[in-house]
Amino acid sequence: GMAVLINSSTFTNHGAATGGAMVITDAALMEVHDSSIEWSYARLAGGALHLVRGAQAWLYHGVALAGNHAAFGGAVYCMANASMHMGGGIALEHCLVSFQDGGQVSGNTARKEGGGIWAASSSDNRTSAQLYAFNLSITGNRAREFGGGGISGSSCSYLELRHCYVADNEEGDVLNERFCYSEHLLPTPPEIAGVPA
Repeated sequence: GMAVLINSSTFTNHGAATGGAMVITDAALMEVHDSSIEWSYARLAGGALHLVRGAQAWLYHGVALAGNHAAFGGAVYCMANASMHMGGGIALEHCLVSFQDGGQVSGNTARKEGGGIWAASSSDNRTSAQLYAFNLSITGNRAREFGGGGISGSSCSYLELRHCYVADNEEGDVLNERFCYSEHLLPTPPEIAGVPA
């Protein structure tokens, strides 16, 4: 798939039915450094980013996702079943997202569930929606209807948080009974244009 590198950029006030700021698809690789995606909106899925069909997003050096809105997943949406229309900041379907070296998911809103992050795997691949985070702050997000103000998920999505701060999210910080915790190793960062991440 295609490779996209974004460095020291700000994306603000974008809107669409899906992928308000960007749509990354078909096994594409996106790497983002020192950037922010703010105040974007998706009517259905992925107010900031919508990743589908094997795409990967690697977010480095304090990437901020703030003030984004959607029905499900105000900032991160990770979904392995493309027939469901949810997500706010980032939407993923059968994909991987990894926050490296800090960052923040703050002030995002979901009209339904998962104000900060919402994830669900497909029934045939129990960990097809994968989220990894290191030193990430998830604060001040809200879910208006079903809960999971910080993080919510279903269908045994894989979630791994290390040295993260998850607090002060409206309607609960984590709906963790829906996640699978296994002995996965953190994935190895890929290379774009031959330059290590």
